[in-house]
Amino acid sequence: NQSIMVQHEKLASIGQLAAGVAHELNNPLGFLMSNNNTLKRYFDRLETAWNEVTGAGRELGFDAARVEKLRRAFEDSRSIFEESIEGFERMARIVSSLKNFSRSSSGQEFVDFDLNGGIESTLVVAWNEIKYVSEVRKNLGQIPLIKAIGGEINQVVLNILVNAAQAIGGADEERKGHIDITTRLEGDSVLLSIRDDGPGITPAHLTKIFDPFFTTKEPGKGTGLGLSISYDIITNRHGGRMWAESEPGHGAAFFISLPVSGPPAENA
Repeated sequence: NQSIMVQHEKLASIGQLAAGVAHELNNPLGFLMSNNNTLKRYFDRLETAWNEVTGAGRELGFDAARVEKLRRAFEDSRSIFEESIEGFERMARIVSSLKNFSRSSSGQEFVDFDLNGGIESTLVVAWNEIKYVSEVRKNLGQIPLIKAIGGEINQVVLNILVNAAQAIGGADEERKGHIDITTRLEGDSVLLSIRDDGPGITPAHLTKIFDPFFTTKEPGKGTGLGLSISYDIITNRHGGRMWAESEPGHGAAFFISLPVSGPPAENA
């Protein structure tokens, strides 16, 4: 219907937004990494020259204290370069994940999709919502590529992850919660489960969570992609199954089963 079509258009626009952010970050990151590598080469040459001069016992006019300060400066500088390289590599991985997330979101065709890779990319996008309230434990199994619209699956996973993080964060507990993500092959389908140890879902709400427009969130909370839209994407678009289990006080679990070969011809 019309509301579902509007939501699908939103998915594409979110993908374009992620692509734009990745592109804007990629350019300055590229020259920062290049400049850092160049500076490190210059530094290595200076340190080599310094070691040659001091190793030859030449008179430099420096007292012992100043020589020791310079030695420590060289040591500290090596650590700074190593930390900078590690930081740039982490930034590059985030940009790569954003690009993968957006690349999947840009298409509307059923193509080979790496669900485990999609989960990894989506975790990067959702990390700011998750990292302060929960630890993530992954058990991603050996599963084949599936025929799917990757961007839509990523959005469903993002929605469930953000819901889980907000449920844990809203429990007003000091401890960090846990989100467990598992994938495995079951017959001719792959099964994804996302389980949290938040407050859980009441039986009354559990029967309604996939109903259109049902929400327990305040305005402005969540991803804007309701569980009813997620359910439509999985069941109607992809020919899969989606369900939830919960016991109040003991967290909630969402399960998604997707056929490896994609939906029946009439769904695609």
